[in-house]
Amino acid sequence: MTPTGGGDLLEITGDYGKVNSIYGAIISIIIALLLLIIGWIKLEDKHTSQTMVTVVKVLSTKPTAAKNGQTTYTTESSFVYTVEGTRYQLTKTYTFPNQLKAGDVFSIQYNPSTPTDVSYEFSPKRVALILMGAGLMIGTAGVALSYLTFHSKTFATAAGVSGILARV
Repeated sequence: MTPTGGGDLLEITGDYGKVNSIYGAIISIIIALLLLIIGWIKLEDKHTSQTMVTVVKVLSTKPTAAKNGQTTYTTESSFVYTVEGTRYQLTKTYTFPNQLKAGDVFSIQYNPSTPTDVSYEFSPKRVALILMGAGLMIGTAGVALSYLTFHSKTFATAAGVSGILARV
């Protein structure tokens, strides 16, 4: 006696996996596009040059508790730096993982056309490239999984079973 209906169940489960893979591909493409757009916008950030600054005077320091339990310090300080032979002195407030003191050195990003426009952040180009790379990987992974689901019955069935189990 040959059991019947088992093939139909696998086929239905596989079809369910294919439908879910289409949703996954669409969502991953949307996320990828958002990351690519945000990365592209971040590439336009004007703080493209980097220089080292030296703290001249610490005006105030306030300890603050960070989310991970570490103490950070919000410090208003006066610092100097040189861009293309011109010396600049600014007073800014930044948050650091340790207390600043006169003579400390750290790096800043600045706008080359307006060197007094400074920012204490990661390099905008580095952030942009990370965001764009993540977008490409997410989009590629979503489309690749959808492709595998449509070209492999085993993969489609596995995707269908995982989709069913996710809803339980």
